[in-house]
Amino acid sequence: MPATPARTGLAGSAESHPGVDDAAIASLRPGLSRSEVEALLGPPFETVRRQEGDRIVRVASFRATKGTLQAVFENNRLLRWTLEPR
Repeated sequence: MPATPARTGLAGSAESHPGVDDAAIASLRPGLSRSEVEALLGPPFETVRRQEGDRIVRVASFRATKGTLQAVFENNRLLRWTLEPR
């Protein structure tokens, strides 16, 4: 049950956040640390661990004004990101 309150807290804060704007997204570049990305975009509303080939990556999802931005990290460094329109 401890996961439920944490999810509720994350969803509540994400819904109150209007979303990342284009200027913040334009500031992204490969190699940024996860803390640098979160300083630009705020906290992700979801993070999942995933295996890609022989590598383990973390995919963090952020609400953006135009959709959902998914940032892929390996060893806490940004590899790539995609913006999925609404």
